Amino acid sequence: MKTLIRVVFGSVWFAPVVAIATFAISVGTGYLFEWLGIFPPWNFRMTTGNHAVDILGAVFLSPIAETLILAAIIAFAGKWLSRRTSTLLGALLSAAAHAPAWWGWAVSAVIPFVIFSAPFVIRSRWRDAIVFSTLTHAFHNGYCYLALLAGF
Repeated sequence: MKTLIRVVFGSVWFAPVVAIATFAISVGTGYLFEWLGIFPPWNFRMTTGNHAVDILGAVFLSPIAETLILAAIIAFAGKWLSRRTSTLLGALLSAAAHAPAWWGWAVSAVIPFVIFSAPFVIRSRWRDAIVFSTLTHAFHNGYCYLALLAGF
């Protein structure tokens, strides 16, 4: 099993596939919220209405910025905590950073951020971990944006 995980997280070609899993988790959480009768506030908007701005911000710039912040949190916390613990802390803080938009968004982002953080534990080189995490996050956001356009 460890070999399979290292192979999947070891090649950037698997980033779109891993992102499908994170997307499915997010969609599943959304359906669970809907089943429980939990909905975002009425004034909650997921898009700006300008597709170019949304794609540039959500699919390209946001994953880069959030991954660099995540890496900084992991590196800083790694001075006192183990690599696994600091990675989990980074994932939880990254998910919590989504709470100001809507608390449900933070809840649905926990597991995807744990997956985005996994390369920092699995990969030995930080550059490779940052590239894989950024690509996975970008594909995840891209899938989410396509789902919003489709009316989900």
